[in-house]
Amino acid sequence: MKRSLKALLGFDLATTDKAKGKIKDFLFDEERWVIRYLEADQGKILPRKQVLIPRVFLDQPEWSKGRFPVKMSKEDIEKCPATDETLPVSRKYEQELAEHLQLNNYWAVAPPIIGTSAYPPRPIVTPENQVKEEDVDTNLRSFKEVIGYEVDTSDGSYGELTDIIIDDDDWQIVYFVTNSKYTDTEREVMLAIGWIKEISYVNQRITLEIDFKNMVHAPEYNPATPVNIEFEKKVYDFYGRNQMKWNIP
Repeated sequence: MKRSLKALLGFDLATTDKAKGKIKDFLFDEERWVIRYLEADQGKILPRKQVLIPRVFLDQPEWSKGRFPVKMSKEDIEKCPATDETLPVSRKYEQELAEHLQLNNYWAVAPPIIGTSAYPPRPIVTPENQVKEEDVDTNLRSFKEVIGYEVDTSDGSYGELTDIIIDDDDWQIVYFVTNSKYTDTEREVMLAIGWIKEISYVNQRITLEIDFKNMVHAPEYNPATPVNIEFEKKVYDFYGRNQMKWNIP
């Protein structure tokens, strides 16, 4: 099922020994578009310490209860190496955390090959021409960091990034949502990650190959309505009819 990351912020998080917290943020891998870590709030589980929990320790989420059980105790989290409050998280810290928790380095494993018969297509790499900060040793990005990035079409600014949609089977990021800040009508639209031409984390901008007119007439996204296969097809069919050149791996 496809789920909104914005809707998951504030979900309860419970350790094996019943210590409770809430989800504060999600960190995703910008190369493979997948959620790697959950960040818990600092006041419930460990005051004054940034708590990053690798997604592999997430037990089966209780979606209807808004609850994320984790396969770690409060003591397990207390023993994890501390990280700075500021983001981004360095690769050095990830290495220390992986060694402490006896995890394999995900960045040393090649991404899976995904068949072209899947519908909709799945993003497994970042779009071409991505702008990177050369001096930052990390592939991690904060969900909260990218919210508000400007979204540009091929011929003008459209709006701002408002949400990210994941597949809850494997926490793969599949869509992003943008508002219509620079149009006459207030609405949101959903687009596949693979349709991004360029992301500039330095300038906080996302550039699409879609023209402004298509964005204005695209199917409207309603956050109160689940993203189901019917809506996904509607989105893909719309851009197909408008001869959209999809930038999909």
